[in-house]
Amino acid sequence: MKRILLPLLTAAFCLTACAPAAPASASELSATAETTATAESAPQTQVDTFSVAGTLREVEDAALQENVLYTLQFGDTPEDTTFVKVDLQAAQQTPLCKLEDWGASYVGWLVKGDTFYYMIYDEDGNALLHGRSLTDGSETVWTLAVDRQYPAYLDDQYLYFTRADYTAGMKRVDLTTGVLEDLPLPAQTTQFMDVDGSRFLIARLLTPVPMNVSPEETEQYDALMQNTEIEYCWWDPATGALEKVLREPYYGEEDAQGNRIDRLYLGKAEGKLYFYRVASLETGLENGRVERCGMDGSGVETVFALVDERGAPSVLKQAGEIRWFWQSTPNGLMVYLPATGQQQELTMQGENHVPWPDRGLPDGKVLSSQQEDGSYLVMSEEDYLAGNFTGTTIPAL
Repeated sequence: MKRILLPLLTAAFCLTACAPAAPASASELSATAETTATAESAPQTQVDTFSVAGTLREVEDAALQENVLYTLQFGDTPEDTTFVKVDLQAAQQTPLCKLEDWGASYVGWLVKGDTFYYMIYDEDGNALLHGRSLTDGSETVWTLAVDRQYPAYLDDQYLYFTRADYTAGMKRVDLTTGVLEDLPLPAQTTQFMDVDGSRFLIARLLTPVPMNVSPEETEQYDALMQNTEIEYCWWDPATGALEKVLREPYYGEEDAQGNRIDRLYLGKAEGKLYFYRVASLETGLENGRVERCGMDGSGVETVFALVDERGAPSVLKQAGEIRWFWQSTPNGLMVYLPATGQQQELTMQGENHVPWPDRGLPDGKVLSSQQEDGSYLVMSEEDYLAGNFTGTTIPAL
């Protein structure tokens, strides 16, 4: 049985560090950028230890800056790819600039000061980091040797790239200079799971011998993994210190019936870490539930049980913290509130579907995913949980 692997990266989520200055029009920016763009290979250095500049954030959780959301909107043709500012308070969308990287794969973007950065892999597989001024349209492009790594975290100065496999890697680029650093990791790190202040939550393998086989070498790999443990721990990159949270057999613990129990990290909230736990049988999933423990692994407890055939729950986050869990049902959504353990089903009203919650907002409101017509919906948490989905609509461009 293969282990459930943590989905670490969400390509095409935006990052924000602070709101930009008033931009020129989209057409002005596009025209100016065409004449001033420069390209270069970012210099690369290798370091033995490193410190985080400020507070770490996940790419996904950094999409929102106060009451402004930055996002890419994709049209029917490549030239319709537009970087958009969504003002949640004024209920207005403003196009900031159009992107013209035909055939590129957009994997991350952020606004820092008056500069919009976005990362792409072009048709030839080159990793390109663009830095475009939102005031005059001038642009710098760095070619990064990141080997299919993707933007995962950022702090006040750097953007971090990670790769998640049996030999994980991490690099970071200085957003002011374009200098790329190859960062050291604890031995046999396999997953990057979360951040807290200036430290990372990682998973690493504890093998009886140094690992020198890949998953493609099936028999040798499986034989080694039978005697391997996986450790979830906090890693402080400035000191190299590791603080164990949990440790278990690589293929999972066993329940009373001898079934292997898979573990999937869901996120953190109010000093607790949350995991999805389930037994994977040949006939399907069994005994699915959400468990939590302290940041140090203490006080493990089951929060609530889940309907097995629905699998792992989705999460609604705000500023890196879980506010809800939710799952789709035949009639709508089931919402789980971790603070109280309450479960609440929201059902469709006539032919209207229940809008999926996309992210939590600082003022206790909920942003619903972009609608088919390009609009957004903002509702209070109380209204949403009461089944009242008639909040403020932010019209499409």
